[in-house]
Parts: sequence; C-alpha cells; structure tokens
Amino acid sequence: MDVPWYLQHLDLPAGADSRAIKQAYARQLKRLDTATDIEGFTRLRQAYEAALLALDGEPVAAPATPSHPPTSTPASGASAAPLENPVVTEARQALARLRQALSSGTPPTAALTDVLAGVRQGHLQLPAIFECLLIDALASGALDAPLEVFNAAREVFDWMDVTRLAQLGPRGQWLQQVMHEQRHWEQATAPCHGAGWFERLMRGDRTPPDPDMAAQWPFVLQALRLFPNLIPLRAGRPMLEAWQQAFAALPELQRGLAEERASAAPASPAAYRRAQPRQRARRGFPGWAFGIAVFFALRMLLDLVGSHSSQIASILTPPPQQVSEQTADVPRPVSLLVSAPPATVDGPDCQRVENRVHGRGWTPPASDDEKRRLGHYIRQCVQLGYWPHWRMADPRLASLGVVL
Repeated sequence: MDVPWYLQHLDLPAGADSRAIKQAYARQLKRLDTATDIEGFTRLRQAYEAALLALDGEPVAAPATPSHPPTSTPASGASAAPLENPVVTEARQALARLRQALSSGTPPTAALTDVLAGVRQGHLQLPAIFECLLIDALASGALDAPLEVFNAAREVFDWMDVTRLAQLGPRGQWLQQVMHEQRHWEQATAPCHGAGWFERLMRGDRTPPDPDMAAQWPFVLQALRLFPNLIPLRAGRPMLEAWQQAFAALPELQRGLAEERASAAPASPAAYRRAQPRQRARRGFPGWAFGIAVFFALRMLLDLVGSHSSQIASILTPPPQQVSEQTADVPRPVSLLVSAPPATVDGPDCQRVENRVHGRGWTPPASDDEKRRLGHYIRQCVQLGYWPHWRMADPRLASLGVVL
C-alpha cells in the first residue's frame, strides 16, 4: 500500500490514527525554529492538516510548492545580508501594532482582537508565527499590561489545551508553568495581603521606591522564587529591575538588616499573628476548672484566717508604693533587666526591656523561674500599653509563654 505524502512527511505508516498524527506533529515541531524556518514549518503544518482531513474522509490537495522571495544580487564589494521571510516580517509588524495600541491605552483584549483580525486575513501561517512572537514578547517583558494580554491570548489561542501546548514546544512549557503558578497564586500569597511591598507589587507602580520601600526588596525576592514566571507578568520587569537597583543603592548595614528581617519574619502584619506557635491542648482536668478550684480554695482560706486576711493579701500582692521605695535608688542596667525584671512596671523600664529582648542575638534565659518572671513582666507592660502590640509576633516571646 502506498503511503500518502502527508504521512511520509510525518514519518508515519499508512493507517495512522489521529493520536499518532498529533504526536508525530509535536515531535517534529520541537526540532524546528518556527521563527526562522518558515518553509519547514509551513510544510509540516500542511502535512498535519492534510492528515487530519484525510481521517475525516475529505479530499486532500497536492502539497503546495513553497514560494521563495525574489533575491537581488548585492553590489560589488558589499556583503549579502540575509533576507527575512516576508511572513515573519509581517508577523513582526503585527506585533509592533499591538505594542503601539497598548502604549496608547487601548484595552489589551480589544487591541489583541483588532490585530488578530488583520493577521487572520494574511498568509495561512501568519497566525501561528504571530503567536510564537507574542509568547516571546510576553516572556521577555516587552509588552505593556502583560498579564492582561496573556489572559486574552490564552482564550484566543486555546492555551488551555494540553495538546496545543505540546505543539508549541519550549514556549508551551513556559505557558504551562505560568498557568500552574496562576492556580496557586491566591492561596500562596494570602499571608502577604496588607503588606506594603505586596500592594505596590500588585499595583505595578513604576515610580522609583523610597528607601523604606526599597528595603522591602528581600520579601519580593522570596515571592519571585515561588512565582518566577507569573510575578514579572503581573508587575512588569522594568518595575522589578528599578526596585532591585534601589535596594542595591541602600547602605550595606540597612541591606543586611532588611535581609535578616525578611528571613526571620512573616511577610505581612496578618502573617505575624498566624505565625504564633499554637499551644498544645492539655488532656485531663480542664484549665478553667482548675482556676475556679484555686479561687474558691483561696477564698475559703481567707475566710478562715479572718483578721489576718489583710496581712495575707499584702504578702501575696505587695503595694506598689513600698516596692517603689525599695528599688528607687537601686540602679537597673539593661543587661540585668532580661534576667531580673523590675518589680514595678513603668514606661522607661518597659522600653529598656523591649529593646533588649527584641535586639539582635538575644536568647531567652535558661532558668524556668527567670523565664516565668520575665514573661509576667512583659504581659504587664502590654496590658498597660508600654509594650508595642505588634512586637508580640516575635517568635522568641513564645518561649516565655507570651502569646497574643
């Protein structure tokens, strides 16, 4: 049995089904550079479409002979410059029209629809070549509103089809990776909502960031490691490059502090609260019931003592005035506040303890008694408003039993 020309071109035997035809087409397409070898791509596409038509029982025309553009003889002494295929030139011009429409403020969907209407009236292979050039422009960040253009082109060119992506080769792999990152974007970036750097990233603000915003670049870099293809489409490569340059211009000390903060802290204020370690539930006797039992036991003890209740109360809770008089003349250096916090609570003492506890290199005390005393003191500072509430997100406070 003679094998038709289209199956010979696809290197298939007679009687090949549609699945084998599509696999052969995708396999040979990977070996071609569709942006330069137009004739090879045209012939492969003709064989592919003819094979599918033959399966449906439709007549198949003879293969068309590819036409070559006229060439001119270069002048004496001049080097002959390679002539670009006219179809590629027309596709580049269509991409330039799309870029100009986007720069003038035309909505991406409308701009892409208008350009494709003209492309589809041209050469048979012009839409396929324009599609490849469009993917390259999106990946390199050469278009305005790249994410909107990507979403519009995804519907037009049917990029959701796995077979279609396989036919595009490496370009299809990039498209598949972008759509994979889109599916996981909302869930993965939920802790970042409300952070200044994330809101600026989503706005795509092109203005140079101020020093405070430039110091947030390590957080952006962490997000880029998770979404290396999607974030440049959302924010634009020019904005990311300007942000990186602004961070590099900061003093070395400020850059080091920013990187340390990004590696140790969650990405947003909401994430600070979620990052607190959860206390394991205790089994057996409930804690609230134990507290009630202790309360009634103390109440009965006070009733039995009677006249000595005031003395017992003074022992349990010494008056602040007496403690203040005892400790008024005693110097309390910052280095001792960590292991032996003051008995009274005031603003300056809380600030000194805060600066020490949240400073670089500080570790909780080794003694359980010192941990308990320090945790009790910090809770008093928080209740009286002397300790910033946002500092409670520091994971080191969890070891002292101080949680939100």
